[in-house]
Amino acid sequence: MEDQPLFSKERSNVRIHQFAAAGLAVLLAACVGTSLHAQGQPQAPAPAPGGSASINHHGVAVIDINYIFEKYSRFQQEFERWKREMEGTGATLKKEEDAIVRQMESMKTLKPGTKEFKNLEEEITRKKSDLQINASLKDKEFKEKAAKLQLAAYQEITDAVKNYADRNNISLVLQFNGAPVDQANPRAVQADIQKLIVYQNGIDITPIILDDLNRRAASTANRPAAPARPGAPAPPTRVK
Repeated sequence: MEDQPLFSKERSNVRIHQFAAAGLAVLLAACVGTSLHAQGQPQAPAPAPGGSASINHHGVAVIDINYIFEKYSRFQQEFERWKREMEGTGATLKKEEDAIVRQMESMKTLKPGTKEFKNLEEEITRKKSDLQINASLKDKEFKEKAAKLQLAAYQEITDAVKNYADRNNISLVLQFNGAPVDQANPRAVQADIQKLIVYQNGIDITPIILDDLNRRAASTANRPAAPARPGAPAPPTRVK
């Protein structure tokens, strides 16, 4: 019976690619919709001066949370930073994987049973184990970061909704999906049939909340840095 290889290049490739794909899918699937969603979003009335809109709420409003996630500038910037960090980590793991594969190739030049062969075999086994453990830890780390990003953005959205609702005597805000249903997808059709909001007219506050969030994000980004405290040491001068 032929011995199984200590390290399979194909198997390792799948593992590393799964790490990269799994982490990215967390935020993409949960927070970033398809381009059809953005294209199919109905044009809602623009907010009137002062942040209030000419909408007859009747104490009820609806909001498309998925659309806000797609268009909320602060969240998208954080997401892009997270994605670049994840891709950089994936590239580092891939380099380590390629180095192990090269060592496996060099084993072919050694005679099985010799001291050199055994030493290299043990080294490859250790590196393979370390790589798999590190990839699993990084996968967990990026999933946790993705969840924190999503939760932080969601809390900012709900705070903005609460503030608007309090100012406009709205007692109930329901979440709905403004994206067109994919008629070729049975699950999407079933979800559309079971949606809670069957019809709404003039109570969509999505653009109002999104405008408020993006204005706040822009204001924070343009805010000058706080002056140094009196007596605080000056920052070191960079020597070229």
